[in-house]
Amino acid sequence: AVAAVLADDARRAALGQAALARAATLPTGADVLAQLDRAYAR
Repeated sequence: AVAAVLADDARRAALGQAALARAATLPTGADVLAQLDRAYAR
């Protein structure tokens, strides 16, 4: 099943775009460090 997706250029491109969209919603390193700073400042 994975080989079929990777062999299809359009499906592979769509998967790449979906991965980029998901990555954009994840916290950055700076976000994580800021959360840790707030947690330990209490």
